Amino acid sequence: MNILTMLTDNPILCAALAITFSLMGVEAWLVRRALREPELRR
Repeated sequence: MNILTMLTDNPILCAALAITFSLMGVEAWLVRRALREPELRR
């Protein structure tokens, strides 16, 4: 089955995936910012 048709048929799954990916993006941004902060303090 095609992934796109599966997502359009199941809006709850689509929302769950969107939330998961946005959380992963926020986490990656926080980690990147935390790694960059010591360089800014020097």
